[in-house]
Amino acid sequence: MGDAAMQEMIRRLSEVSEVPNRAAPKVARASKAELASSAAQGLDPQGRPWKKTKDGRTPLTGAGEAIRATATRNVVVLSISDHHARHHLGAVTGGKKGNLRRPILPTIKKPEAVTRAIKAVIVEEGRKVLVEGG
Repeated sequence: MGDAAMQEMIRRLSEVSEVPNRAAPKVARASKAELASSAAQGLDPQGRPWKKTKDGRTPLTGAGEAIRATATRNVVVLSISDHHARHHLGAVTGGKKGNLRRPILPTIKKPEAVTRAIKAVIVEEGRKVLVEGG
């Protein structure tokens, strides 16, 4: 291996530490897309169906629009707004048993679909650095 090739390899390896920062905005968008898709189908983040409305409809199908996904350096923050936040927290009245909770964002365990989306973004960004050089 020549000196120039070795220098190029060193340069690429030094850029690996920036992969999380470069990937974070894409991770935010991919995470939001997966969670919005679940909500549109009337599912919580783990794929469990929400309780139907009193008239049998799928609730909160537009909840994905209320999801905010932001990235600052390598930190991704997901939040929910409007009345959807109240549903997510269970702060709405629902039926005889009291409050009805319809989770929109994961709170304990990251959903498999979101994990796959994150992994795909990280692998792609890593490939760009290591294979394509930038």
